[in-house]
Amino acid sequence: MIELSPDHALGLLPQPELAPYAAGMRSRPAVHGHRGARGLFPENTVASMRAAIAAGADGIELDVRLTGDGEVIVWHDPRVDAEKCRSVGEDLTGRRFDTLTLAQVRTLDVGSQTVLAFPEQLPAPGERVCTLDEIFAACADASAAGLWWTIEVKVDPTYDSERETRAELTEKVIASIRRAGLTQQSYLHSFDWAVLELGERVAP
Repeated sequence: MIELSPDHALGLLPQPELAPYAAGMRSRPAVHGHRGARGLFPENTVASMRAAIAAGADGIELDVRLTGDGEVIVWHDPRVDAEKCRSVGEDLTGRRFDTLTLAQVRTLDVGSQTVLAFPEQLPAPGERVCTLDEIFAACADASAAGLWWTIEVKVDPTYDSERETRAELTEKVIASIRRAGLTQQSYLHSFDWAVLELGERVAP
């Protein structure tokens, strides 16, 4: 692992937009919660986000993707995984999220089951998959206090459905960031370079 000194790291950050964030890095490393605090609560849930905030995270990373009816949801996996999701109504196990409506996704309990990889993870019964707008609203107090967001736009260009909707997803994510007033506190991240190029054009 390559480690950067705070001063070196500051040289990699755009200025002046990141000045408040950079100032904090001078005294200690910035701490970001991955999918909230997934070592403590089920990932990408409100409970996980609030746990990261309570633990003192400076920022939170989360994942976004589209439902079949065009809603931006906060979830990492492309398919409904029985290890993380419990179907309350219709059994949706194995279904792709981009083939499900938001109403169908809402029937999944994503808080009651814990993941073996995180033995200290606690359940959060009743948690549902949230939209990006809902996560921002649930953490508005922390955002007002300076919390940063890293939003990973989940697009696998080898899937036609994801490639064809990458522009819609990217534009809707940027719109959500703007509605929440977080344009100066958010990073748009993706392993699909086309998303980053589009993001630069839409929100330079």
